[in-house]
Amino acid sequence: AYYRAFGLSSWLALVVIFVALCDVARTPGGRDRVIAALIVGSIWPSLYALLQTAGIDPVEWTNTIPGRAGSTAGNPLLLAGYLIVVIPVTAARAWRTHPWALVLVLQVAALVATGSRGPVLALGVGAAVAAAAFLWQPPRKRAIAGILLTSVAVAALLAFVPATRPAFVAERIDTTAGSGRVRVLIWNGIRDLLRESGSRVWIGYGPENLRRVFPPYY
Repeated sequence: AYYRAFGLSSWLALVVIFVALCDVARTPGGRDRVIAALIVGSIWPSLYALLQTAGIDPVEWTNTIPGRAGSTAGNPLLLAGYLIVVIPVTAARAWRTHPWALVLVLQVAALVATGSRGPVLALGVGAAVAAAAFLWQPPRKRAIAGILLTSVAVAALLAFVPATRPAFVAERIDTTAGSGRVRVLIWNGIRDLLRESGSRVWIGYGPENLRRVFPPYY
C-alpha cells in the first residue's frame, strides 16, 4: 500500500533476489540451502511473536491490533501471510528430517498468536488437500472422497445454519460486528467501485490510487 512505500523499487529489488535464488537453486544442494534458509529465517519472527503474546516484548514498537502478535512484520495479518507460505515447506522438510518438526511447531504457534482467521483457514484447507493427495490410493479413493464430502457438508452446515455454529466459530464469522462487519463494508464498497469503473475495471487500480478512488464508496 502507498503508506508502506511498497512500489516499483521494491518489486525491482525482489526481482534481483529472485534471479539470484534461481542461480543458487540450479542444483539439488543449492535448493536444499534455499529451503533451509527459508525455514531458519522464520525462527526469530515466530519466537518474537510468542514473546509478544506472553507480554514480554522488550521493545514496545508495534501494537497494530491489541492482543494479536505482529512480530517483526509489524502487522498480525502480514506475519500470518508470511507464515502460511513457510509452514508447508517446513512440514515437507520435517517429514524427511524429524528435528525440523520443532520449528514447525514454533511456526504454527506463532500463526495462532496472530489471531488471523484467513491464514488459519488456509492452513486447514491446505493440510486437508495434502492429506488427501498423500493418501489417494486405489483402495482408499472412496474413503478419501467420503471424508472430503463430509468436510464440505459440515462446512456448508456451519455457513448456512447459524444454530449449528459453536460459540467460537460464530464469533469469528459474525458479519454484524467487529472486523467481520468491517470486511462486509469494504467488500460492498469495492463492489460499488467496480460497478462504476467502466472500462477501467479491466486494468484495476494500483495501491497508490485506492486512497483517491475508494473513499466515496466506503
